[in-house]
Amino acid sequence: MKTKRAHTQEEAQARALLCAVELYGSQISELKVERTEPFPLFKEPKIGWLVLVSFKDPDGCYTLQMEFSFDGNLTKSMEIGREAAK
Repeated sequence: MKTKRAHTQEEAQARALLCAVELYGSQISELKVERTEPFPLFKEPKIGWLVLVSFKDPDGCYTLQMEFSFDGNLTKSMEIGREAAK
């Protein structure tokens, strides 16, 4: 997914929130950034941003890990936690 640049921590957080909505749909709620930190990109001599995002939707609670390069490319998105709705 091609996005705008993500040179600062705030830009990476904004891109992660937008990507979460694009990937999971508009019915998500309680969307928040848990953590953002510089991170070496896999098999590249570059540093990017690692962003953890959590949210709820009608099916349950989710936690995503996303990696962005500084030029704004989403290089990896992984669901690392899911709890079923109660």
